[in-house]
Amino acid sequence: MQWSGGLPYWTVLPRERALYQETCTRSEPGIGAGSTWCPVMRETLYPELSPQRRSMHGILGQFQSLGDNCEFGLLQRWEGRETQDLLRLAAIWIPVEDRPRAIITALSDGFSGLGHPESVRLEPVGAQYPREFIVRETRWNLFLHTGVAEGDIAPELLRFQQIEGLQRRRRKLVEDMASARQIFVWKSNVPTSEVDIRDLVVSLRRYGPNLLLWVNVADQTHPDGSVEYAGHGLLKGYVSKFAPYEAAEDIDFPSWHVMCRNAAALADDLRLQGEWSFHDAVVL
Repeated sequence: MQWSGGLPYWTVLPRERALYQETCTRSEPGIGAGSTWCPVMRETLYPELSPQRRSMHGILGQFQSLGDNCEFGLLQRWEGRETQDLLRLAAIWIPVEDRPRAIITALSDGFSGLGHPESVRLEPVGAQYPREFIVRETRWNLFLHTGVAEGDIAPELLRFQQIEGLQRRRRKLVEDMASARQIFVWKSNVPTSEVDIRDLVVSLRRYGPNLLLWVNVADQTHPDGSVEYAGHGLLKGYVSKFAPYEAAEDIDFPSWHVMCRNAAALADDLRLQGEWSFHDAVVL
């Protein structure tokens, strides 16, 4: 069992466990203690995606998640796209409806002070041994997976590694915002106001000409997989559903894939039209 958005979930969904055990000949470390990722299971469950996997692997590298939970990071993992992005497998540990304003403040301040030794602590989470160590960071209220279980490493050594990792990923985020070479992604199972979203775009564009992809659930007006440009650096994308917080891997992968492919294509068009360009700012 793992955690996302403050709630537990199984890394292999109950309805898929029998299929996983029958088809998966190998497993690789995933998030949390004892979790797995299996390309055989993925291709068995979604065979229509296999011919596109390599290109989708590249497309997903053009995006970086800002929250509010692990769903987009798990989408990347499903395609074998592992990144060191700060918020990929993390959440700001406050009520969901308050997270947009918190991330706006944090980005505007460049997550200053993130990773200070006094603000980082480890907690084992789970009902059974070995439990996964979770990082709780008190400066910005971050909650992060470590992927390390009790007994795997001395807790104080792991804590030191996590402090160094937080500081490194903070620097990377600031550099990524300054270079504007990725499309930042915001999704939330609780509706976010457009005022907050526009403020989030402003906080990103303080560093460079960034694009924000605001993902929503499709409706009659906005079809599944569609993406539109809303001006001033904002893309609006639509997927069939969001995974529940209590089942973060219950993702509609084909829907997300189509939406990400369309968003990347639209970003390319905007670049050609001069609406968006790579920014080569130097971050000191």
